[in-house]
Amino acid sequence: MKILKRAGILLCLLLFFYVPKLIASTEQTYFQFSQNCLEAQQYIKVLKLDKARAILEREHAINPNNVAVNYLEDYIDYYYLITNQQLDELHRLEKNRDLRLARIKKSDPNSPYYLYTQAEINLHWAFSRVFNQEYVSAALEFRSAYQLLENNKKKYPLFKPNDKSLGMLKAVLGSIPENYKWILSVIGMRGNLSEGLKEIKEYLDQKEFPHEQLIEKQSAEFYYTFLLLNFGEKQDCWKFCESVTEDYSTNLLSAYLRAFVGVKCAHNDDALITCAHRPHGNEYTPFYMMDFLTGQAKLNKLEKDADVYLKKFVSFYKGQNLVKDAYKRLSWFYLLEGDTIKFTIYQGLSRKYGAANSDEDKNAQRESEAGIYPDIILLKARLLFDGGYYAKAEETIKSHSTNFKSHYQQIEYYYRYARIMQESNKISKAIEWYNQTIKVAGNNNLYFAPNSCLQLGFIYEKLGFKELAKFHFEKVLTYKNYDYKSSVTQKAKAALSKLNGE
Repeated sequence: MKILKRAGILLCLLLFFYVPKLIASTEQTYFQFSQNCLEAQQYIKVLKLDKARAILEREHAINPNNVAVNYLEDYIDYYYLITNQQLDELHRLEKNRDLRLARIKKSDPNSPYYLYTQAEINLHWAFSRVFNQEYVSAALEFRSAYQLLENNKKKYPLFKPNDKSLGMLKAVLGSIPENYKWILSVIGMRGNLSEGLKEIKEYLDQKEFPHEQLIEKQSAEFYYTFLLLNFGEKQDCWKFCESVTEDYSTNLLSAYLRAFVGVKCAHNDDALITCAHRPHGNEYTPFYMMDFLTGQAKLNKLEKDADVYLKKFVSFYKGQNLVKDAYKRLSWFYLLEGDTIKFTIYQGLSRKYGAANSDEDKNAQRESEAGIYPDIILLKARLLFDGGYYAKAEETIKSHSTNFKSHYQQIEYYYRYARIMQESNKISKAIEWYNQTIKVAGNNNLYFAPNSCLQLGFIYEKLGFKELAKFHFEKVLTYKNYDYKSSVTQKAKAALSKLNGE
């Protein structure tokens, strides 16, 4: 009897301590954009991440089962990771992914946000891994996101955020380079650039957005901008970007997008204005990419303080992307200043630090390893061209003699001239110089010839010569092993798909 009594007491104690936990584990969570969640979004979208986190902690204390908190916390991690791009931080935070997904899976499966938020969390981590070159894990998360979105689309065809994310996946996968085609088989999806862009645009064309979709709208604007930048007309991209980043003086993320697109689309002065008037203060998460963009834009304009911002970037940024490129630009800065000693030092630092992941970094690594000593006149013309100062670039390159120190400089001269002529709308001259570039370059590992073919394809497409355009886009695909190959072939494939009506 004593033994049974003790067993009974023990059982009662076990039930006393464990039953609450069992009840808690089976208690259903729910998804609600409370006032706190709506307020937190306002801070997330401008990169005031600490403030947003504090508001979500307050919401969790009041409503511990509201998984909208977990979803928005994942956005905070995502924005933090894409602004600092540190692999160790990715690994430190990735445990949050499964915890959040597990809590969301306990919420109401009849809500359109049930599958959608799971898909978005997978997308956040997939993109974060891409920035850190973890491509296999990223591909699996893209696959999960796609399947969840497809299922949600079937259940809730009128739930528009589905279209935003599915459109992005279709557009990206519709232009994927040949060496990444295996991702399509993993994901089990056929991409379509035009269809994807259309779906994102239709989402953005809503007359009124629900308050809870503030972050979704921002994501769609970013997706659409970057897709236009890579596969559309640059001026269309700038026009769209300009319209959605008017809050750049109070929104650090808008400032980054506007400055980035400004530099890429030859709106260099706009990029400099944006960088100068971007928001500052401890309430914003550190974003040292803004210093890189400032230094890049100032160097494009040949300004004397470009080095200050590039040095700040390499000093404080803890990631690996663009570090090689930043040191390469510092070496250019000192070469233009006539300081060949510092040019050599920074070229060596470009070889030593950072990872050769992006096309820019790979180019910086190759130039550094090859000991390429840029021609000063061609370098000035290149930078002025990148900034959109075409008249100054043409004036500069015209001052170059035809006595070249190397075969590389001869090819570069023709190529730079062609690029300037094209953007100055002197099309016949551009065609002439591009053909000369292709002829002189022959088959080598330089990007001048394949990109000349790509640009000729764009020119002939605009002129209405479809077969000539296709010929040059297809010729791009015959070149092997050169800098920027991924980007150039991706654009050629997208252009061919468009011409073929795919």
